[in-house]
Amino acid sequence: MSKISDEIHEWYQKNKDKFPSKNYHHRDIFPFWHRKKCYNKGAHIPLIQEEISKTKEIKNELIKNINRTQLSQSAINIELRMIYESAKNRKNRLERAHRQGIIFAGIATTIYALVSTFISAIPSVSSATDILKIFYIISILFLFALLLIEYLRLSNISDQLIDCEEFIGFIELARESYEQIPQTQPKTLNPKFVFYGDPNTMSHLSPLLKQATGVLAAKGEGAYIYDDQGKQFLDFTSGIGVTCTGHCHPKVVEAAQKQVATLVHAQYTTVKHQPLLDLSDKLAELAPGPMDSVAFSNAGSEAVEMAMRLARHATKRANIIAFNGGFHGRTMAAASMTTSTAKIRTGFHPMMAGVVISPFPHLYRYGWDEEEATRFCLQELDNIFLTQSAPEDTAAMIVEPVQGEFGYYPATKGFMQGLRERCDKHGILLICDEIQAGFGRTGKFWSHEQFDIMPDIITTAKGLASGFPISAIAARESLMAKGLPGSQGGTYGANAVACAAALANIEVIESEGLVANAQARGETLWNRLAELKDKHAIIDDIRGMGLMLGMEIVDGDGNPDASKADALAKAAEAEGLLLLRCGALGQIVRWLPPLIASDDQIHAGVDKFAQALANAG
Repeated sequence: MSKISDEIHEWYQKNKDKFPSKNYHHRDIFPFWHRKKCYNKGAHIPLIQEEISKTKEIKNELIKNINRTQLSQSAINIELRMIYESAKNRKNRLERAHRQGIIFAGIATTIYALVSTFISAIPSVSSATDILKIFYIISILFLFALLLIEYLRLSNISDQLIDCEEFIGFIELARESYEQIPQTQPKTLNPKFVFYGDPNTMSHLSPLLKQATGVLAAKGEGAYIYDDQGKQFLDFTSGIGVTCTGHCHPKVVEAAQKQVATLVHAQYTTVKHQPLLDLSDKLAELAPGPMDSVAFSNAGSEAVEMAMRLARHATKRANIIAFNGGFHGRTMAAASMTTSTAKIRTGFHPMMAGVVISPFPHLYRYGWDEEEATRFCLQELDNIFLTQSAPEDTAAMIVEPVQGEFGYYPATKGFMQGLRERCDKHGILLICDEIQAGFGRTGKFWSHEQFDIMPDIITTAKGLASGFPISAIAARESLMAKGLPGSQGGTYGANAVACAAALANIEVIESEGLVANAQARGETLWNRLAELKDKHAIIDDIRGMGLMLGMEIVDGDGNPDASKADALAKAAEAEGLLLLRCGALGQIVRWLPPLIASDDQIHAGVDKFAQALANAG
């Protein structure tokens, strides 16, 4: 028998007082119904099934509480089958015990009758016969007691047998009812590979991968995700800013399906393919200013490392200046430039040499105005040139114009322009990490456009293909040509299906005016969240740009409160709204609706969060 799901067991513990008092086999797994006492063995089962089949509440409760496990439907079918077989085995044991009890009772009854007859035939004339008669009377009383005990045991066995048969009928009903639900996974699944327990884990998935929600996603459509039971969630995570055109946009799906049927993998350092060439041209068109050369990879971390490598090759300098709070990835070089939270680096040291961290203008964190924060950060950057990385040793600066994982902090215009001035002065390359904030997220196609500056290299990934794995860097061809031969490439880079999806995704962004929509819906979202801030002291700050906003959650003393932020996210999930947290402590609730979000969906999301605030206290 497989391990009982913790979720169902917890449900039982909270509701067991509603059940009959008898202790049934597997009783703590499923809710039971009122037992019909009918001692004509087996005859009651069709009656109970008919009764329960007519009672939709019982069937709905059964399915609802089975589904609380968040196991796959095929796994639950296996669970039900195994419970059914175990119950059948118990029934067989009870029937065997019942037969043995009847035989024993029959023998005891026969002996009792014989002894009774013998005693009645004994003459009562001598003391010897009196003693013998007393002995036989004691024997018959003993036999009577044994017989009474055996009949009581038989009655108990009969009762258990009826209960077991009722339970078998119940499981048969459960299997019949559950099989009516459309299967999302194959029915054939080896029970060995089914994990029972924490609903946030799955079979053989690394325990280090922690899910922010308890949702088992089965379908995505537009701004919504549906779990495996059909429950709808308004998805304001967008897969951490990935599904900018929403889940499964018809044009993106159509392009991907068409490409899958034509060519899936054409390794781009071996052959070219048309989606690769078309996407290169399109990105060169979208890239800022004179950038006319593009290189591809799979993920954001790879794009960041590709940009860093190009900068070192092109300048023949070693050092990279990154900025406090930036997130650039989890691979070695990218993690060495990441300071959004210590967990990205913990246990991973020593980090890559040649990286220096400079302050970023976190206005809220410093408690300064824009001018003071900008002055301080640029002053400290100049000090780094004097004390840690001389300009002639510095290949590049890499910056998120709007920081993501640290807490949705936009840079200041003066800061970004100060970086550009220093890069121009010292021959340093400016890399703008547009992986999360690019592709219209902030209300401009590229987030650096908010600050009127021109980078030398940009990196992009998340919103590029709305869910397909692809990343890219863009730079001037004259700069790209300074990289060493063989320094760019990868087995899966510029996958044909991902390229086709990216082209369709860009066409949707342009044709549906999603950049402008992000700006307009972002203003609506900001205003609604600001209203909540005015009403709730735990919301200490709202910041960000467009559809990339962060909400700082604090305790009564004004200190970051990660536990409260977590409680709010979970309460929002219960209301049908998916949100993520970020920040060094996880104290920031972040809002990342898809760029297709309508005004009604923005209002609906904030209304759900307002209810979550009320529920979370």
